[in-house]
Formats: sequence, C-alpha cells, structure tokens
Amino acid sequence: MYEPAPGEWLIEILGEELDVKGVVQLAPSYFVMLESRIYLSPSLFTGLEDTQAVRQRADQTVQTLNGLATTTWANAEPVRASGLSRCQCGGGRHRFLQGNVSAHFRMRGNLTVVTTGCETPESIKPLSQRAADIAQINPSVAKVLRMMGRRPLDMATLYNVVEAIQGACDSPIHKLGWASKTQLARFKHSASSEALFGDDARHGFQSSKPPKKPMSQKEAVDLVRHIVGQWLTNLSEDSGLDL
Repeated sequence: MYEPAPGEWLIEILGEELDVKGVVQLAPSYFVMLESRIYLSPSLFTGLEDTQAVRQRADQTVQTLNGLATTTWANAEPVRASGLSRCQCGGGRHRFLQGNVSAHFRMRGNLTVVTTGCETPESIKPLSQRAADIAQINPSVAKVLRMMGRRPLDMATLYNVVEAIQGACDSPIHKLGWASKTQLARFKHSASSEALFGDDARHGFQSSKPPKKPMSQKEAVDLVRHIVGQWLTNLSEDSGLDL
C-alpha cells in the first residue's frame, strides 16, 4: 500500500475492475494503490505546482497509455483518470474540483490480478513498460501513441499514424518487414477514399476510384496495430533503457 507524502498530487484511475487492472499491467510503475484505489503515480508530477500543469501531464500520460492499450489489445472499454487532490501535512487532502482528465482504453484476454509495486506479470511483455517510458523522451512515440488512443480511431488517424512512423524510420516500412508493399498501398488507397469512408477518410474529395479490393476498417486497425507494435519493439530493443 502506498503512503503519500505531503505535497504529492493524486489523480485516481476509474473504470471497470478488469480494465483498471489491465492498465496497471501495461505500465506498473505509473500507478500506486492507496486505500484499495488506483492512482497515477505522484512521481509523474514531481516539480509541478500548478493544477493546470498537473492535469495536462495526467492527460498526456493517459493518452499515451490509451494508445499503448489499443496497440496491445484489439478491443476497448473506457477507463478514465478522475479528480485531483494534493496531500497535506497531517494526512489530509485538498481536493480540486475543476474538471476531470479522461481517456479510453480497451482490454481483452486473460488478465491476472496485480497490485502496484509488483513486477510486471508474465502475461504482459516488458515491451509495454519500456514503450511507455520511451514515450516520455521520444516525441514521435508519444505522438503515435496519442493518435492510437483517439476515439473513434478513424481511417484518417490510422493514415497519420503510419505516416508518422514512416517519417521516424530510416527505411521504408515494407523493407523493414512490418507490412508488405501491397498491404500498404491497399491501406493508403482505401483510407484516402471518401467513397468508402466518407468524412472519416483521409481526403475530403478524391477523383480516383476506390480500390478494387478495399481494406475494411477492422483490417486497417489490425494492420496499423501490427506496424505500431513492430516499431515499438524495434525501438525498445535499441533504446538501451535498463528497465
């Protein structure tokens, strides 16, 4: 059980029990348990005195974890970071009532019960914690995970994710083996088609015809999730972080 120190900020994570446990498994060091409730770790807000800055940091963190969850699991249920309080001398807390920080996560599969402060369970690869840490120092990773955390995850966003990853890589994605040239061409053609995806398409108007074999939204999400996962795996192996 975590014992907060005077001056530390606390923002609680709320949602279905399974989903909250899933988020904790993704990046255990980002959470603490207090009175049977899960909070973002106060260490994330070290040095911050302004409530707006604290909320902004919390928002960025949950958006990053949101994208990481989308990459790790195929489906989504909402989890949100809610409320803001600061610990005071004598054990009390001053609560700030202005707004909540929220995000959405999807969790599926066999998730084990965990408590914060424990090592990451074997059911979740260490990649998730490393990727979360890399996002704190790599703007490209943070941007991609924020985009992957958006709801709805439309074709325009998926297209931008692939563009951002390609821009951060020295070699074409197909040469890296993360997707074939044919897959990428089919994805980009489909994502750009207003005829197929309307307002959610990459382009508001396209003179060319849709592809003969369009890529569905589900196929596109699965493809981009795979590309993001391969990219994060590659970065985590090259990061040199001792986690």
